[in-house]
Amino acid sequence: GLEFSDFNSKPLRGLYFPGKYAMLFQKAVCSWWWGRYEEAEKLIWSAREILRTLVVAEDSPQYASILSQLGGVLTLQRKNKEAIEVYADLEKAVSKWGPTRRDAYLLSNGRITALYSSGQIEAGIAAAQELVKRQAAKVGDNHFDTAAARGTLAVGYAHANRDADAFLPEVESEHGVRFRHARLLRTGWRDRKSTRLNSSH
Repeated sequence: GLEFSDFNSKPLRGLYFPGKYAMLFQKAVCSWWWGRYEEAEKLIWSAREILRTLVVAEDSPQYASILSQLGGVLTLQRKNKEAIEVYADLEKAVSKWGPTRRDAYLLSNGRITALYSSGQIEAGIAAAQELVKRQAAKVGDNHFDTAAARGTLAVGYAHANRDADAFLPEVESEHGVRFRHARLLRTGWRDRKSTRLNSSH
């Protein structure tokens, strides 16, 4: 039903109520999963405006979730400047939360990628290191999520030209999938760098 819902139709246009926010947010998530990032972004902006109209506290979980999703979809579209601004708003929104609750929003792949893309490499690496620790403590060293976090960290090391650090140990997940993050990353990184250099001549 959400796929065909038109929130700009006359019956719904201009109406602001919690249920409409929830429907917009869910449709945005659906659009995200379908790869329709521009559509998802517009829906999330609309959901954020509804929260503001309803005077929902900016340090509420609903508001933090909107900012986190918005930052993520902006990052996927490589709108790095806008993403960093949104993540800055998110940091303010969760600044008074407890560490565990706060880190659930700040230690995300989207935010870390945005930090890398905006040139804040060391800040991104620091966040990625904390993400690895958090995932290892939560699901174990050999879990897929921990392996993925190590891959995110390896990206930061590659950006910082820390090749020795980027060679992370091979990790086997509980599903039997083997990850060689740093080797694949380093090969891809150097291939892209070589391609850019060659194309400039």
